[in-house]
Amino acid sequence: MTGAVKTADGMAVVQSTAAGYSGNLVTVYAAFDTTGTLTALSVDASTQTTGIGSKTGEESFYGGYVGWSASQQVEVGNPVDAIGGATISSRAVVSAINSAIDCYNNDIAGVA
Repeated sequence: MTGAVKTADGMAVVQSTAAGYSGNLVTVYAAFDTTGTLTALSVDASTQTTGIGSKTGEESFYGGYVGWSASQQVEVGNPVDAIGGATISSRAVVSAINSAIDCYNNDIAGVA
């Protein structure tokens, strides 16, 4: 986790990173509502291989995580499959999302 902001009404955004292909960082911005539901995601995968790993930065990939509850971790294949040929980049996104979930639970909601 690299940063977090909580609004007065209890919403939160967490920025987290994880090492992707060749150790280059993937950055995830995860928004949570007051119930811990992941309401929005943004993924910067511009450091990943163009046309392969960079696809993890497309909403068609990461959009499947929106609506996920922070009560459980995500994993490759649940709820989104890895991108073929981009397993390392896909795992990096999953790792960064899980880091954001951990931050939400431990530092923002205080439920862990």
